[in-house]
Amino acid sequence: TLHLRSNRFPLKPNFPFYDLNYCLTQSSRNICVFLRQRPEIREHCLAFQSLSLDIKKRLSKFPLESFSWGPIHGDFIHGNFKMNSEGKISVYDFERIGYGWRAYEIASYIGHIVTHRVVSDSPKLFSVIQKHLLEGYESILPLSNPEKESLPDFYLMRRIWMNRVCCDQFINWGSSFLSISRWKREIQKLKSWQENFSR
Repeated sequence: TLHLRSNRFPLKPNFPFYDLNYCLTQSSRNICVFLRQRPEIREHCLAFQSLSLDIKKRLSKFPLESFSWGPIHGDFIHGNFKMNSEGKISVYDFERIGYGWRAYEIASYIGHIVTHRVVSDSPKLFSVIQKHLLEGYESILPLSNPEKESLPDFYLMRRIWMNRVCCDQFINWGSSFLSISRWKREIQKLKSWQENFSR
């Protein structure tokens, strides 16, 4: 419903466009600028560049020009909306509002739920949640099969972009992002998801 109603919003030129360039190419560059300044984590730069390029190639195989595109929340995760006792939903935190593929926003929501669960098979949980979420979503706004197939790759794109946000917000968010183990774990997670999704 949010996506459907947002089609009526006027175009705001100062809003970001969550496209392949912004989320992958620029994000990879920003991440590497951050990592190269720190010898202890510099080695992870190449891995992020490689992952970003691979995700971009995979997404470029989809007919992205035909995907549903328009205003999106940009950070539509379960912590940013509340339901009251009457079932009315309020959405919060529009700090990252912009324009993008609706499939990207759906993938971001599903992936956020999955990453906050300790499970042995995250991609399997992703597909289970995707199935149930799309039953409700498509009762209002249908998606094409390519859009549904692109969701895992859009989620990986979101992960790359979120790492860029961590780097850009380093001064505000603190030094926890300098941890060698943190960057190593993130690369391992991304590679694991990439391998499982491509099966």
